[in-house]
Amino acid sequence: MKSYSYADFAVFYQTHDQHRVLAEVFEQKGIPYQVASRETVLDAAGLPELISYMKIIEGTGGFYDHDKILKIALPGLGQKALDQFKNWCFQNRFSLHHGLIKVNRFPIPGMASAKQQKLNEFSAGITHFKSELDGLSVADKLRFVQQNTILSAMLNKDAYTQEAYASLLDFAGGFDGNTTDFFAAIALHTDTDSYAPEIERVSLMTMHASKGLEFPVVFIAGCEETLIPHRKPDSEENDFREERRLFYVSMTRAMERLYLTHARKRRIYGRQFDRKVSPFVEDIEAQLKIDESPRLKNKKTDKQQAVQMKLFS
Repeated sequence: MKSYSYADFAVFYQTHDQHRVLAEVFEQKGIPYQVASRETVLDAAGLPELISYMKIIEGTGGFYDHDKILKIALPGLGQKALDQFKNWCFQNRFSLHHGLIKVNRFPIPGMASAKQQKLNEFSAGITHFKSELDGLSVADKLRFVQQNTILSAMLNKDAYTQEAYASLLDFAGGFDGNTTDFFAAIALHTDTDSYAPEIERVSLMTMHASKGLEFPVVFIAGCEETLIPHRKPDSEENDFREERRLFYVSMTRAMERLYLTHARKRRIYGRQFDRKVSPFVEDIEAQLKIDESPRLKNKKTDKQQAVQMKLFS
C-alpha cells in the first residue's frame, strides 16, 4: 500500500460540534491535527478577549470590547460602575478611546472614587501597553498582550486552546505590523482561512469548509440519517437537494481513497439511539462500494466498532 503523510488525510463532518470528539481521540492517540474552522480561531476561551484587548490598546475598540474584558482587566469594578462610565461617555459623545483619556481628568457623576481610580489605572495601563507595542508586528503584539495579562493562563488552559492560539498567531503573521487590516480580516474570517496545507497534520473540517480543497485520503464521518442530510424527513425538497449536492462535492475532494463512516449507536443529549446509514450512502451503486465493517467474534467489541465503507471512483 502507498505511504501517506499526515497532511494527506482529511476528516469531514456535517456540524462543527462533531470535531471535538475527533480532536480528543487524535490527542489521545498522539496524532497531530489541525481544525480548519472559524470557531477555532475566534471563539476558543481567551481569544475573543485577546482580540478585544488589542483593539482597545490600538484605540479602535468599542464598548462591546470593553465589556468583554471587564472581568479580566478590571476585576472588582462591577457592572454598575461600568454602566456609569458608559452613560457618561454617551452623554458627552466620547468614544471608548477618548473616554479612557478623559476619565483621568474629570470625575464621573455618581461613581465612587475607588471605582474611578480603577478606571484611571486601567487607562494608564492601556497607555503603557500602547507604547510597548509600538513598532511590533501584529503577531508580536498578540504575544505581548497574552504574556502580560491574565490571558496567559487562559490561553494555556488546554491543548485545544493552545492550538487555537497558535492558529491565530499564524494568521496574524501575514499582516506584519498592519493591525487595521488584521482586525478587518478577522471580522470577515472564513473557515478555510485557518487551514494551513503546508503543516504535517491531519485536517479536520466541516463539509462546507472542504469546498475547493483536495486530499489523497478523505474520511466523511457521521454518514447517518439526521446528520447527512442534516434535515428532518419533512424538509423541503430544495434543502434535500442542496444537502445531496454538498455530500457529492465532499466526496469529490478525495483524490485517491474515500471512506464513509457511520455509528451503529450514538449518544445524543444523554440518550443512546440506534443509527441508520445515510440515504445518500444507500443511493450509491453497490458495485462502487466495499463494506469494510469490522467482523469480530466478540459481539461486545463488534458493537463498539463504527461501520466503515470505502468508495472507489
